[in-house]
Formats: sequence, C-alpha cells, structure tokens
Amino acid sequence: MEFSDIYVQLLIAGAIVALCIVLGNYLARRFRMPDHGWKITLALLAVGAGSVVTVFNWPPRLGIDLSGGVILVYEVDREQTGEQQVNMTELASAVRSRVNPGGHEEVVVRPYGAEQIEIVVPEADEAELRRMKDILQRVGSLEFRILAHEQDPRHQTLLRRARAPANRDARDIVDAEGNRLGWWVPVHAEARGEFARQPDLETRVREVRGEERLELLVVNDPFDVTGGYLDRVRPGADERGRPAVRFWFNAAGGRRFGRLTGANLPDPSGFSRQLGIILDGHLRSAPNIRSTIHDQGVIEGSFTRQEVDTLVSVLQAGSLPAALTEQPISEMLIGPTLGQDTIRRGQVAISLAMILVLVFLLVYYRFAGIVACGALLATLLLVLSVMITFRAAFTLPGLAGLVLTVGMAVDANVLIFERIREELSRGAALRMAIRNGFSRATTTIVDANLTTLITATILYAVGTEQIRGFAITLWLGVVMSMFTAIFCSRIVFDIAEKRRWITTLNMMRLLGRTNIDFLGRRHLAGAFSGLIILVGLVGVYGRGHGLLDIDFTGGVSVEAVFAEPQETDAIRTALDELEALAVTDVRYEGEVPRTRFLINTSEQDTEYVERYLYSQFGEDLVTNTLTFRDLRPLEAPDEVPAEPEEAPADDAPETSRRRDLPHGRLLASADGAGGQLASLLVGADEPAEEAPLPPEPNAEEPEPADPDPDVPATPTANTEFAGGTAATLALRRPLAYDSLEVRLHEHLERLGYDPNTVPLRLTNEEHVPGETRPFDTWELEIGLSPSETESLLAAVDAEFRSQPYFPSSNTIGSQVAGDMSVRAVYAVLLSLLCIVGYIWLRFQRVVYGLAAVVALLHDVLITLGIIALSAFVANALGFLMIEEFKIGLTVVAAFLTIIGYSLNDTIVVFDRIREVRGKAPQLTADMVNTSINQTLGRTLLTSLTTLVVVLILYVGGGQAIHAFAFALVVGVLVGTYSSVFVASPFLYWLIGSEKRA
Repeated sequence: MEFSDIYVQLLIAGAIVALCIVLGNYLARRFRMPDHGWKITLALLAVGAGSVVTVFNWPPRLGIDLSGGVILVYEVDREQTGEQQVNMTELASAVRSRVNPGGHEEVVVRPYGAEQIEIVVPEADEAELRRMKDILQRVGSLEFRILAHEQDPRHQTLLRRARAPANRDARDIVDAEGNRLGWWVPVHAEARGEFARQPDLETRVREVRGEERLELLVVNDPFDVTGGYLDRVRPGADERGRPAVRFWFNAAGGRRFGRLTGANLPDPSGFSRQLGIILDGHLRSAPNIRSTIHDQGVIEGSFTRQEVDTLVSVLQAGSLPAALTEQPISEMLIGPTLGQDTIRRGQVAISLAMILVLVFLLVYYRFAGIVACGALLATLLLVLSVMITFRAAFTLPGLAGLVLTVGMAVDANVLIFERIREELSRGAALRMAIRNGFSRATTTIVDANLTTLITATILYAVGTEQIRGFAITLWLGVVMSMFTAIFCSRIVFDIAEKRRWITTLNMMRLLGRTNIDFLGRRHLAGAFSGLIILVGLVGVYGRGHGLLDIDFTGGVSVEAVFAEPQETDAIRTALDELEALAVTDVRYEGEVPRTRFLINTSEQDTEYVERYLYSQFGEDLVTNTLTFRDLRPLEAPDEVPAEPEEAPADDAPETSRRRDLPHGRLLASADGAGGQLASLLVGADEPAEEAPLPPEPNAEEPEPADPDPDVPATPTANTEFAGGTAATLALRRPLAYDSLEVRLHEHLERLGYDPNTVPLRLTNEEHVPGETRPFDTWELEIGLSPSETESLLAAVDAEFRSQPYFPSSNTIGSQVAGDMSVRAVYAVLLSLLCIVGYIWLRFQRVVYGLAAVVALLHDVLITLGIIALSAFVANALGFLMIEEFKIGLTVVAAFLTIIGYSLNDTIVVFDRIREVRGKAPQLTADMVNTSINQTLGRTLLTSLTTLVVVLILYVGGGQAIHAFAFALVVGVLVGTYSSVFVASPFLYWLIGSEKRA
C-alpha cells in the first residue's frame, strides 16, 4: 500500500471518529437520552469503522485452500545434527531468511511440534514447490580450498598419505600427530566431466548409496575462507550475459582471501594452482590463481535464473543452525484454480443461510426481528473487518465457521426475545420487560458463549493452518455476536421504546405452554441412547483403521480429473493394490458429474501414486494443453546504435578490461575446472578496501519511450529479440510464470539449444514479477525463427498432453500423523477439562460440570458412531449425499464445535434450573421439568435456525468440508436431544445421589 493510500485512510478514519462522536451526542440529545451518548457513539463507531476497513481493503486475504499454495513440514535430521539441543525459534528464523529473504512475500514459517518447521506459501504452484524444496535441501555452506596437485611440491606428503592403503576409504587425511592435512570432497554432477579430464589432480571414485561419486582431494589451509565472511550476495551476469552470482567479502574475509590467493600464486615455471569453490559440500569449479585477489568475485557457469536466485537466497541466509530432513515429512499442494469454485460455493452458502435466517427472524419476531437482522449483519461486518485489519486469512473451514456464526449468532437474540416475551406474559410494562429480558439473558449468553470461546481457543492452539482459520472466525463470531446482541440491540430497543415507536412487542409463538414430563421418560431415553452408542461403537470396531483419514494415519491424497464420467466402484477395483484406499466422488458445479475423484491411500510417495494412477487409467485422465496463435516474426528497429570501434590490439593499454569489473575481482567459472582466477588490473594486490564497488546489479534502467502509435507493433522488436518470434500462448490449465519458463527452457535444451543464449520473455498484463499467480494466457517473445518456435511449442504441448493433470495433492508422513493424533486427543480432553472447570466455577457445584461433560461425551460418541456407520449405508443412502466419511482434522474440529454448541443448550437449561430452584433445599423432578419446558421454545428455535444453516453447508459447501458439515448436522440434532434427555436427568440423578450419600 502506498503512503498516499495510508494517509487518505487515516484522514477518513479521523473523519469517521469525529462524525460518530458528533452524531452520537446529537442523537442522544435529540432523543432526550443523555446517558446513551457514549453508547450510540460506540455502536456507530464500530459499524462505521468496520464498513470503511471492509470497503477500502476488500477483498480479504485467502488461505491456501482457497487461493492455492503449498504447505511443507520439515523435521530436524538427527543423523546429521546429532543430539545437540536445537532452538526451534532460531531455526524457524533462519529458514524464514532463506525462503523469504526480502520479507516481502506472505510466507509463514513457524515451529510445528517439538522438532518440526512448517512453511506456508500461498498462491504457489509446482514450480514454487520445487524451488522451496531446493532451497531447503541446500546446506548453505561456501568454502574456498586449494586442490591437491601432483606437480605441487607442498602437497607431496598429503598425496603419499592419501594413497596409502590404510587411508583408501578415509574421508580425512591426517599426519602422524593426527593433524588434518586435507580431505576428500565430492564433485557436483554437472562439473564431473571437466575434473575427470585432469589427470594431475588427485581423484578417486567411490560408490555411495548405489551411485558412483567422483571425489577430489583438497588441502587444509590455515586461512579457512568460508561463506561466513560474505558481506553481500547478488544475482548478476557474466561477460556473456549469462546468469551468475556476484559476491563481496567483508573486511576480515577480504584479508583472509587475499592471503589465501597470495600464498598460492604461480611458481616461476608457470605452474598455476587451482582454487576449489565448494558449495553445499560439493566442488562446483576450480579456476586457476593468477594473482592476489581480495574482496569480491563472481561464480559463473551454466546457471538458470531460478538457480541463481536460489543460490543467492541460500548464501545470503547462510547455513541453518540444524540440518533438516532431505524431503519434507508432510507436504500439501493445492491448485490455485480450485479455490474459485470453493469461494463461489461459500458465497452461495452464506448468502442463502443469511436470507433464510433473516426472513425467519423478520416473520417470527417482527420489530424485534428487524433489530436482530441488523445485529446479525453488523456481526458479519465486524468479523470481516477484524479479519481484514489483522490480515488473517480466510480458509475453507474459516468460511464454514462464518456460516456457522450466522446460525449461532441467532441464539443470543432468541434468548433475549424469549426472556422479554416471558416478562410481558407476566404483565410487566414494555420498558421493564426490555430491561429484565436483557439483564437476565445476558448472564446466560455470556456463560454459553464463553464455553464456545474455550473450544475455539484450544482449536487455534493445537490446529493446523486450515483449522486455525475456522477457530478464528468462530471466536470472532461469538465475540461480535455478543457485542451486537447485548449492547447494540439494547440501544435500539431503548430508543424505540423511549420514542414510542413501539408500545408492545408482537411475536409468533412456536410452542404454547407445555407441561411434558421429560424426567419420566429418562429411562426410555437412556436405553435409546445406549443402543445408538453401542451400534455406533460396533461400526467403529468394524471399520478399524479405515475410519481414520490420512491426517491421522499418514499417506497421500491426490485429486484426479477424468475426461469422461467414471464409476466409483470401478476406480476402487482398478486401484485395489494401493493400501487403505478410499475413493470419493468430488462434484463441482459446472463440471460433468463423476469426473473428479479424491484418491486417499496410506502410501507415502505422491509420485508413486500419481504414476500408478496414470498406469491404470492413462489417457482417461485429463491433461494440460498448450496452443498458440498469432505466430509472427520480430524485426530489429530501423536504427541500431553503431558498435564502438575496438582499439587495435597493439595499442590496447595494459589495463584493458570490462568497465564494470573492478580490480581485485575473482572470476570463478562454474562450468569447468580450467577457468582462470586472474587479476584483471595491474595492482590487483592492493588492499581490498581501496577497490571501488561495481554498479549495483539490479540498478534500474531508464524507462523506454512510449511507442509511436503509428508504427505497427508486429514488425519491430527490442534488439534482444531481433529476428525472433512472438506468439500468444493459451493453456487449458493455468500455469505460473516460473512453471512455464522452466518447461520452455527444458525443451530448448532437448532440441539442442543453449537456454542461456536464447532470449525468452513471457508477459501477461496482470502478471507482477516475482508473483506465482497462474494464467491461462501468456505472450511469448523468443530469439528463434517462427519454424523453430513452432517446433518448440509443439514439443511442450506434446509433453503436457502426455502428463495427467492433478489439481491438488497432500502427503502426510507417519510422524506428522502421529503428532496430529496426539494433538487431537489433547484438544478434546483439554476442552472437556476446561469446560468442567468453568461450569464448576460458574455454578459453584462440580455436579453441574460433570453432568454437562456426560452429555458432551454422549454427543461425541453418537456422532462418531454415525460417521463410522456411514460406510455401511453409503450405497443405500447416496441420495442423501452420505458417503464413506472418515475422521480427519476437520471432523475433530466439528467434534469440538459440537461440544461448544451442545453446551450452549445445556447451560441455558442449567441456568433456568438454578433460577427455578432458587433457595429451595433440594432439587425436585418438577423443578427440572418446569425448567426444560420453559426453555423448550428457545431450544427448538435455536436448533432449527442452526440446523438450517449447517444443512446448507452440508448440501452446498463442497467436498472439502462435506464430512465436517455432516458431523455438524448430526451434532446439532444430538446436542438438542441431549440437553433435554441426558444432561438434565443426569444432573438430577447426581444431586439425588449426593442427598442419598
């Protein structure tokens, strides 16, 4: 955001504050309610500020399950790190510096468990996933060492000991006193050919992990020049314009490097020693030393731009405080295009739920319904504005939490209105009914919602990125609904009554006075609940390990798209070799049914599962395609600046060199060991501090002049692309810049071109350099002829068509799955413990907490059992959208939500029992029945509105939260039942047991 934008928003914010203060005090005087001045001002300020924040900063930030992205979890590699204590906060900081060196990208790096690091990269694709893995696999070390050479008399002792049979397999070569003389360093695969052709270097070939590895012997020197002395590292270019890495030493490093190169100058015979450049423990190049070099250099070679960027990031960040596993123990890749359908479904679900709830409130409560509708809309506005202000991302479960907030926010209003109705039924005046209704309902509302806040807080503490999104929206929804229902709605009622806009409140009544003997049916209800729980537990036992999703078992989840409709059973049969297989039909609006399936298996290798899918279904799977149009040649501009005439060789001064290369410059060739490390200026051995710095490699170039509108765009081009070709590329599946560029470079190399010498540019009007957002259309400029370009694009298209398109994949290692299982159990147990403690504190009796927990366990067990039984009835009840549901993290989140929701109902009934009992010495069955009957209308109304909302979520929320929504549907029904037939009878039994004792 630009400074001017911030300035404008600050001015608007100040104006709104002033306006709300003035308007609030004016309305208070106008309504003759001076004590309400600050209340009206606060309500106006909340709504006004929320509106400004939402409008000026729309749209809100999206999580990776909506925008696409990557989540990686790495673990400390104990084989390399040993038993040393690892500071995970320090490690996370080092990883953050490596993957997001500028701090400009929205990359989240944080500790995840005792020895894991989680990296969240929104709006990323496969290319970004590969780049992240490459960065994290690098050690981040850089060393400069002299190579042992047959002709160097100073290396003879080292060579003799290295050739001794006793040291044949040793890594370090030591003298008789145990002092380290040198060691063997493996050669990077790309440089192996060059070093193998130099017989005077000391080499050996070893087999490591089934592969032959070339190693060279390096000399241990006292100067120890490493990457720890680097001051700056930047992307740059070599003399041929190819990508390279430029680096500068600090003062201490410059002195050490000067002594190292000065001590290894050519001898009088002309023999030159070679300086080995060791990156991440592998020898990359070894230029010859010609003179003393001090403070800076270039690592050049056959690098791509992406490799240079990766190397720069790694060298800038330095080595990590602890080694990480080579591969992530868990990874999730979500295609950016998948979020579009999910967002649309979420918008439809929220809109439909809002409309139905608002219509119900208006019809049922009339004027009070108008107030409730305003409070509900204000709740959503405030939740959105707070999320936007703190840049909290909306995840898919977060949208579900927002939808659920709509249903739960109604509860506070219903409690207040039903209390006001009771006061009016007793003959109280309207003003007194409003005051008493709000006063008595507030205590119950706070008690009920605080327990939901407890579960939401625990969810945030132990949940994953997506579950935290749900916890945040649920937490904010509860807090904001209490503010709007208790505070804002009360202001409206006070003003309406004061101004005589209302003289009474007319409301519909769902139930009249009831006198049902609920306790008399407690034994029948207990037998029914016991039977359902028993059958459910049998289903849990029957499904065994298959009841758990890969969140808790570990494994791979791949989303596959077919060109033609498929039968789920046929896919299961074809993939029966995969362990713990689960196949789910995923349906998106606008897509042909039965073409998209989610494949879950306990296999741990994503690539293996994808290859197996391709081997079984081949061309039946959807692939990507690349088509092109407007293929046109690019001509050079009419006027090309003349090249400056070169000075005759005889007249060239001794210091002739490139103008941008300062003296003392190290030129390190990474594409061959025979490059030269040479002083390019007389006097290169002067102190490094006196050397002028080169121009910044990223210096901005002057903006080109606007093109003449009368000149055709096609025939002329930048000199770089003169004689080349332009074309418009169209993809069936969008790709990010790096993904497409990598594919084009790969095929250039396969066709015999050097990707570093063929200029290539991809542009899109909406593309911002550095972003990973994919597009389905790109403009290409390339330094090839039209026929060559056509051949290149045809080859890329052929590769796309030969590889299936998997929109998303998720790999969870067994270690992460085990951690998640433990955290899920802790979350449920901690929630129950906190709830018992809070209710005990609030009601001053532990039996209230125990009765509530028994009801909650009842609800969780029945919901668990019905989820287990879904696998046995899915075929028969498929028309109800029932499928083979499993227990994953989202279902655990649903369990905790059910705990909070069910507790709402239970606390409302318990609060009424305490009120009805008063100071009576003992609790009777009539008291319990009276309390349940008095709150029955409120219980059914709240359950009905919440059930409508979660049903909408179940039907239209999408596959990713289908199991979550199903658990909520069951939980709302069971929670309503348990507050009446389980919690209250059990409380009565416990209190009776106390008396008998």
